[in-house]
Amino acid sequence: MSSSGIVTSASTVSTTNASKKGKWPPLRTTFMASIVALGSSFSFGFQLLITNPAQGAFIKFLNASKHSNDPDDARIAHLENQWSVIVAIFFLGSMTGAFFIKTVAERFGRKKGIMLAIVTQITSSLLAITSYWVVNHYLFAFARFAMGMGIAVAMGIAAMFVTESSHVTANGVIANKEEYLKELNEERRIYAKKARIPNMYKLFWDDYLEETVRTNSHNCDGKTCRIVFRTPDTEANRHAQKMVKYRFGYDKRAKLIEDYKGTFMNGNEDFTPDLTLKGYKKLVYNSYCLMAPEGDGESWNVPRGEPGSVCGQGFENDDGLCAPVQKAQSSARGGAGSVSSENSLKLLMELLMLKLEL
Repeated sequence: MSSSGIVTSASTVSTTNASKKGKWPPLRTTFMASIVALGSSFSFGFQLLITNPAQGAFIKFLNASKHSNDPDDARIAHLENQWSVIVAIFFLGSMTGAFFIKTVAERFGRKKGIMLAIVTQITSSLLAITSYWVVNHYLFAFARFAMGMGIAVAMGIAAMFVTESSHVTANGVIANKEEYLKELNEERRIYAKKARIPNMYKLFWDDYLEETVRTNSHNCDGKTCRIVFRTPDTEANRHAQKMVKYRFGYDKRAKLIEDYKGTFMNGNEDFTPDLTLKGYKKLVYNSYCLMAPEGDGESWNVPRGEPGSVCGQGFENDDGLCAPVQKAQSSARGGAGSVSSENSLKLLMELLMLKLEL
């Protein structure tokens, strides 16, 4: 069970991102971004095209390998087919590597993932050199496949690494809020169904928490808001998932609420039913999120029931989550649309990931 999610809240939404002027990133970040963009494409293009100008030498190598490993098969058609496979297998490796980008990035982390991809490319190069000396085109084909995988994984994770290490003024907040929010809500929905939580609210966006996080204005912690720690470290995230599983179940609910009032719950805050607002700020080795309007965990104290069956006034069941009933209404901020409800602090919610260096 993954450890992300929150709920609904806040009144109107004002879009402030458009008015923020970005600035050119630091020279080191610019240099690294240029290396990633140009180096990755060059590496891919070089491996893609190297077989064209040197085709004559490769064909001689293939003939020698066929004569050494398959002396009884001397048909030209088979030779041409095998050469075509050797050329195309690089693309197959690249496509395969693309499917492993997410897995490698999450399991090993960004930095170790890039290092693993580079080691794969180095190993592939050594195998290609070895195939020349042992005269084996099968080994060379495997080396090209591994090279394609390594380059694809490196290109994907390197882009993540540069983006995530950039200052907020260079890359802004979450690039695609809608997709990120959709993923968080789906995690909350799954948790609500497994735990039979009837009052799990849907997550929405609100720009108010941006200023709250910027100014460290979170004296509400433990009362009407909650600080939730975050980290990109793989082991820490695994531990958070283990703690979610450890505290899962209605029989452990009373203990969860008791611990919630005095300790960091490492993952369980994400699934607190009545939390609504969230902000995010980067620390040196970690991050913290600010979620509201509940900080003491009392919304966990609810009998089990069908997910989405105990929604407040102005909310309706959206496949297990309590979502606000939309109404056309003018906003007090610039005429933008808003969502109305009896309790304005349970309407719209936002998770803002602000990458601000301390």
